[in-house]
Parts: sequence; C-alpha cells; structure tokens
Amino acid sequence: EVPMYSDQLHLPNRDTVIHIIEQLQKIFFPAYFGGATISQVTANTYVEYLLGDIFADLHEQVQLAFSNQLKDPAELSFRTDEAINSFFSNLPRIQEMLMKDVQANYDGDPAAGSKEEVIFSYPGMGDSPYQSFSAFAGNWLFIDPRRLMKMGLLTAEEVVAEEYNVNKWRIDYDYLRIRREKMLRNAFSRIDGDLKGKVEAFLKENKWARDVAMYLTAKDKFYLQAWWQWPDEALRNYEKKATDALKEEENYLYHGFVQYIFTTEWQDVKKQINDNGIKIIGDMPIYVSCDSADVWAARDMFKMASPDKKRESDNEDIPETALIFDKVAGVPPDYFSEDGQLWGNPIYDWAKHKADGYKWWMERIAENYKLYDIVRIDHFRAFSSYWEVPSDAKTARTGEWVKGPGLDFFKVLDKTFGDRSRLIAEDLGEKTPDLEEFLGKCGLPCMKVMQFAFNSSDN
Repeated sequence: EVPMYSDQLHLPNRDTVIHIIEQLQKIFFPAYFGGATISQVTANTYVEYLLGDIFADLHEQVQLAFSNQLKDPAELSFRTDEAINSFFSNLPRIQEMLMKDVQANYDGDPAAGSKEEVIFSYPGMGDSPYQSFSAFAGNWLFIDPRRLMKMGLLTAEEVVAEEYNVNKWRIDYDYLRIRREKMLRNAFSRIDGDLKGKVEAFLKENKWARDVAMYLTAKDKFYLQAWWQWPDEALRNYEKKATDALKEEENYLYHGFVQYIFTTEWQDVKKQINDNGIKIIGDMPIYVSCDSADVWAARDMFKMASPDKKRESDNEDIPETALIFDKVAGVPPDYFSEDGQLWGNPIYDWAKHKADGYKWWMERIAENYKLYDIVRIDHFRAFSSYWEVPSDAKTARTGEWVKGPGLDFFKVLDKTFGDRSRLIAEDLGEKTPDLEEFLGKCGLPCMKVMQFAFNSSDN
C-alpha cells in the first residue's frame, strides 16, 4: 500500500542510521564466536551494500507493480520514489522488529518474537561452515529432492511440496532443517535391499562416515546436546562397546544413508561440471567445531582440559567449553577489532599429530580432494604460527603466538599426495616475518583481494 505524497515522508536522519547500523551489527555478527566484534568501518560497508541491494530490488519491483496503472514516465518515477522513501522512513520500526526476534532467540524463546514474516539466520553452530558437526561430512541441506524422485524415493507431488516460495532472497535454515529432515526420513523409509547394501558398504569403507552416523544418532538420542553433555558416560568417552551398540539402531543407517546420498549426488554433479572443462575450488576451514564428530572421536588430537581444571572451575563464571578444552583459537587485536577475534574452536595438539604422521589431516585432505579439484586452506598462517587463547578468556587479547607444524607437515603431504599443486593458501590477515618466509618456502598461490588494490598501503 503506497501512501499519498506527504512532506512527512523522509529518509531517516543521521543519528537514526547510526543506530540502525549498530543494531544490524549485532544481528549480522552475534557473539557466537566468543563475543567477537567488528569495526564500525566494516559494519558501515556491509550495511551500505545491503541497503544498496534493497534499494535496487525495491525500485525494480515497485516500478514493475505500478507500470500497468501509470503510463506517464514522470508520474511512474515519482510514485516509485515516493514508495521507496516510505519504506526507508520505516527502517527504525523494521530494525526494532528484527531486534525483537534476535533477543527472543537469544533468550531461548523463538515464539516470543514478532509474528511478522522476517526470518534471519545467524552465523554459528549449524548455519556456518566454520562451525560444522564434521570436517568430512556433506551438508544434507544441499541434497536435491528431484534426484531422490528419480531414484523412486519421492513422488513428484512430494518434490513440488518441498519448494520454498516465501522469499527467494533469503535462505530459511529453520524451515529447511524441519522440511528436509522429514523429506529425507520419508525417502529413507522407501529404500530397497540394493540401496541399503550400498549404504552399508559406504559406511564400512569410510570411518569418518561411521563416526558421523554414530555421533548424529547419539545427538538425536540425547536431544541435540553437545557430546560432553551426554548422560551416557561410555558414549561420551567414545568407548567401543557403546559405539557398536549405536550401529545397531536404524537411525545410524539413516544418517549413513544421508551422507551416501550427498556424496553420490555431488560426485554426479561434479563430473558434469568437470566434463565441461570447469574445475571446482573448495574451501577447507583450518579448525573444527568443539561439538563435532571430529573432536568426539579423536579428542586426544586436541588440547583438552584436564579433569582437575573441571573440578576447580565448577563454580566460576566461564564458558562451559572452558571446562572441556584447554586452549581455543582466535586472532589478535588488529585494524578490524581492538579485542581481536575469539573464535572458540579447539586447538590441535600438533605434537600428537606429528607423532602419527598427521594421519587425521592426510585423511581430511584426501576427502577434500574427492569433493574439489583445488582446495583453499583457510587461515593458512596457522601452519606457521597461530594465536592460542586460554579457554576461559573473555577476549582474544590474552592469547599468544604458538609455533605451528611448519614445513614438516608439507613434507608428509608431498609423500602422501605427490605434490602441493591442488592447494591454495588463504594468507589474509596480519603478516609476520616468519609467515612471509614460510609462505615463500611452501610455494603455494596465495590470495589477492581486489578491493585492497584501491587502498593506499597505510590505510
């Protein structure tokens, strides 16, 4: 509904815009990574792009809506601008509504938020590839319902029902999780003996898939609690008798089926892409999530907290993960954040990785090579030195630089894969003399950000 022209329609003033930016900053970058913040410059740039996109989309859609009624170009332009100005004058109300939803979710009561159809997804566990439940598994939200239909596991009507038409500009993760879970379990209920045998063979051939299926089966059993919260001590400790029992549950086979479908679908898609002369570059986060199948099944390869620390810290006001992990990841203060960034991911025990020939890492890279033709390793500098923060720290300021595995890691990689020709180093961030020397010796292509080419070196 477009109001008639009024002198009261105006763009928000500067103070209102600043307030909106501050609130959008909280929305886009909530404290899922230990309270990390971003600079006002970064927030302003992000919001500027966002508002630019909103303006362009509004202008196109409003003008299209009016074009059937308004034939005079001048009047069409005037009414379009009037409608857009009306929208922007309501930005404070929209901002207030969004923050109501955000606060409600933080308070653990999503139903208490506004009832308007604005759905936001937050970075963090679940929706972020940097906080995944597995460094090996595929994201089941990418599974294509149409391919399941071709396999005879879904009907055409069921595929049509899965299409989301509410808002094509946003990914509704909550909607997808609920709908895709129901869809995949429906498809699983229809598998025949042949497909079941393929899933079982897939699980037998891939330890990571067995770990993921067991981990997710236990998560379902214990209402999605983190692995260290599970009431079954034997399962918490990844004891063989307890994990073998999980393999007897139908839910274990279901989660194996999901990973098998993802893997086979992607292999088919990738082959078609490669057949057209196109290569895929994939991103491999350097760290894994605290609550993941990776840590649950291989916790001895990470810097875990001692039992003594837990007993001494029971009554302290510190994150729960501080009782489980000794050190966590982050980066020191820089131009973008005066407190640094406290990511909170567990830190590798590189001495133990070296002792077994970096077996876990070689397996991880091998699986990534199956997914992608070229792999970009995120936060590559951690192989040279990384910022390590005490797990009970409030910010990343209290961290310190610790030496990484260095060239020894890449000598093992060369022996395993022949060379490093399929790797790219993400080298953005603070440069130190040891890093420059390390990058030179690694001989990998690094990153160039186009926008940075237009800034002076001292800016």
